[in-house]
Amino acid sequence: MSTSWPPDIPAFIAGGDAVSQLNVMSQSLASLLNPPVFRAERSAALAVAEGTHQYIAWNTPIEDTYNAWSSGSPSIYPAPVSGWYHVEATVSLSGTGAAGLVLIPACAVAGTSPTGQGGSGWEGEEAFVPTGASTQPKVVRGTWFVYANAADPIQIDLWYSTESAIVAVDTTAGIRCRVGIVGVGV
Repeated sequence: MSTSWPPDIPAFIAGGDAVSQLNVMSQSLASLLNPPVFRAERSAALAVAEGTHQYIAWNTPIEDTYNAWSSGSPSIYPAPVSGWYHVEATVSLSGTGAAGLVLIPACAVAGTSPTGQGGSGWEGEEAFVPTGASTQPKVVRGTWFVYANAADPIQIDLWYSTESAIVAVDTTAGIRCRVGIVGVGV
């Protein structure tokens, strides 16, 4: 039995073979239990620069149902199949911030915004983060639904405003940069 993703769609044609189409439907329903899923985080130090778009290089894969991610291209999750993907990501910074520090995550498909607007990604929430010591989490989440063709790279971009005291992402458990990508259909 095939459980390919995206699932095949049965076609019931009058006078046609209903048994083979019921088998297609059965296989399609089974494939819904096996969508492409990728979850990872950044657990080691990663230097970042202010006022610059930069893709997060994942170093701790947690789940990859299609074995699509490669440590040779750590910022890229290549879509294993064409279809829609639900992307959730968190970006974080470590250090003491200044007043007005803004942190913005973005999702890029094939190196650009899926909407055709924006620089290196479809921007998520633009949030001001705490200005205090490094013990105050500087974390912002984003959620996107994007379409990707097979092998299109899906990446998470981190951008933050001018802040010369912050030069790295946070590696504290619970507030690390992380991503979750799930195939949701065609």
